[in-house]
Parts: sequence; C-alpha cells; structure tokens
Amino acid sequence: MIPLSKDEILSLYIHIPFCSSKCDYCSFYSITNYSIYVDRFFEKIKNELTEVVNHLNNPFETIFIGGGNPPLLGLNNLKELIKIATTNGKAKEITIESNPENFTEEFLELRDVGVTRFSLGIQSLNEKHLKTLGRNSSLKDNLKALKLASSYKDIYFNIDLITTIPNQSIEECKEDVDKIINLVNPSHISLYDLTYEEGTLLAKKADTKLIKPLDDDQMGDMLLAMWNYLEQKGYEQYEVSNFAKSKKLRSQHNELTWQLKNYLGLGPSAVSTIGKTRISSIESVSNYVTTPLFSTYEIEELDTFTKMEEFLLVQLRLKEGLDKKLWFKMFKTDFDETFSEVITPLIKSAPHLFKEDKKYLILTKEGLVISDAIVVRMISHLELLLDSEKMHVVP
Repeated sequence: MIPLSKDEILSLYIHIPFCSSKCDYCSFYSITNYSIYVDRFFEKIKNELTEVVNHLNNPFETIFIGGGNPPLLGLNNLKELIKIATTNGKAKEITIESNPENFTEEFLELRDVGVTRFSLGIQSLNEKHLKTLGRNSSLKDNLKALKLASSYKDIYFNIDLITTIPNQSIEECKEDVDKIINLVNPSHISLYDLTYEEGTLLAKKADTKLIKPLDDDQMGDMLLAMWNYLEQKGYEQYEVSNFAKSKKLRSQHNELTWQLKNYLGLGPSAVSTIGKTRISSIESVSNYVTTPLFSTYEIEELDTFTKMEEFLLVQLRLKEGLDKKLWFKMFKTDFDETFSEVITPLIKSAPHLFKEDKKYLILTKEGLVISDAIVVRMISHLELLLDSEKMHVVP
C-alpha cells in the first residue's frame, strides 16, 4: 500500500497508457499494442484504487484521468473507475482527456457518473501541421469532435492547441483559435508551445535537419501574439499555457498541483507527491499487470532543495506569481533575502520582465516567455547558497 494517512487530503491522477499511435512530439509514457493488456490493466488499477479509497476517510478534491488516450480503456471501465474514486464523496472537479477520433456521443455518458470537464487534444486545425506533429487524428476527426462538443452546453470543455510548430504562422494559429471559438466557444483553452523532448521522433527529426524548429525570437513573438489574441477573445491567461473564460472556469486540478498540494498518481509512469514523499510508478504496462498491487511504485524522500526547485518552476508560471508567504511557510526562509542578489539586478536591468508587488514575485508576459531562463538563474543561486552554507534549510 502507498503510505497515506487516513485523513489525507488529495487530488487523484489516473494514467491510462494506451494510444492507437505515438505522436512525434509526445514524451508521455504510452504503448500502442495495448489491446492485449486492457482487461488485466483495468483489474489492476481498479484494485489499487479500491484499496486506496477504502483506506481514506476523505473524498478526492479533484480527479483527472489522462494518458495516453483514456477512451481506449473502454467506457464501462472508465465509469467504474470514477464510481470507485468517488466512493467517499464527490470531487470538486472530474476531468477526462480524449483524442478527437475517440470522442463520441457514447463517451459523453461519463457525465452521468460525475465528469465535469472533457479535455480534447485538437492540437491544430491545419492538416499540414497535424502531419508535422505526427497526429493520428485528421482534420476531419477534429472538426467532427468539435461539432459534437458544440451541441452540449451543460458541460465544460478544454481544448488543447499547439503553437510554434515549424512553418506555422501567427495568422494560422489565430485561425485555429477563431474556428474553435466559433464552433464550441470553450470555457478553457490550453495553448502549448511545441517542445522537442529527448527521445521523441520530433527531436530526432530536428537533430537530422528533417524539420527546422522556430528560433527563440520567432517563438517569443508567436507566444506573445497568441497570448494577447486569446485575451482579446475573452480568455484570461492564469498560467503560461492555460486560459479560462473566468476564474471559476480554471482547471482546479492543475491549480492544486501548481500550489504544491498533495496528489496521488496511479498507473504506469504516474507520479505522486505527498508532503516530501515522491512516489513514482515504473514505465512498464507488462510489469504493472503481472505484479502484486502497488509493487511497481518507488518511494523517495525529497530534500528541501528539490522542493524549492519545484516551487520556483511551477509558481513562476502563474499569472498571480510566486507567493512569498507560501515560500516562507514551506521553507522557513525569507524569499526576498534569499534571492535579492539575483532578482534585484534582474529588475534593474530588465524592469519590463517584472511587476512590482511586495507579496508576490510576478512576471509580465515578456517575463513569462523567458520564465525558464529566470528560474535557472534562481536555482543556480540557490545551489551556491547551499554549497557555501550561507543559507540553512530545515531538512
């Protein structure tokens, strides 16, 4: 059994690692020869989830079922998992992902067991760019899924889009947004910049010059243009890649994660963070379905530096910025004192990257474009302080 107190307050993530084909850019763990594993996988994850729920006194705060492509587990199996997950009470939000080609009227029956949000991986409405991404879903699949979504007004939809695709123009990306708003007018849009993760087919194509990634200036210009465009269309950017029609329509599951609240992950490659404990399941469906319950999860205790590093990485992506009071609560060190040597010169040399605020460290849109670079400098500073023993941290 995963080490949990009976009164733990948690969100839940379930990873369904099945895909019909692997997208060129995807670094998430999934398999394409999934059909031989479906029944055994379902039995295993159902039994693990049942044991967890029976152990806990409280309902999960939020539930997110992702992948992979969750519909490939089967509608009735998904219904049963959700029923088990809500045994102790309703979650504030239940989200499930789907690829467009598997998004059907039947799949929408998941509303009957409490699903409140469907997340559709549209990615692009341009056949040329879908091909570059190596998507299994065609433009026809995307439009069919959006048309079906448009006929349901009593459910929240999130639409995933990818930008900064090689040879993609800002106008083409705007056209995608316009078409989606005209068809569905979704409550939430996730706009991701294309990344070239090590080991993916896309990264190999870039390395061998089969495709040419946008340079940093092109990427920055496209991101800023699209962020401004989405805001013009009524979507508030509350995190680097996430836009919602209003505060109440944000992804509650993601927000709890970004606030470093405790969450439990079940399934191959799923990760949990509970306090300073990190629990990671190995990336192997075959091992998962042939071993005893919870035997594929590895447990490690996170040191304070790792927790600080993760805090910086997630909090500086938020519109509200990094919460200095929360930093002190978690690490018992003053944020401004800790980082004054790196932040003060940055603000003086590039004031346009920061918003002035005593309680939060807030990046402007221009700052968010290069947030990763800013975080790297802050992490390097942290390492120097710890190595020189100029900062004491509670273990």
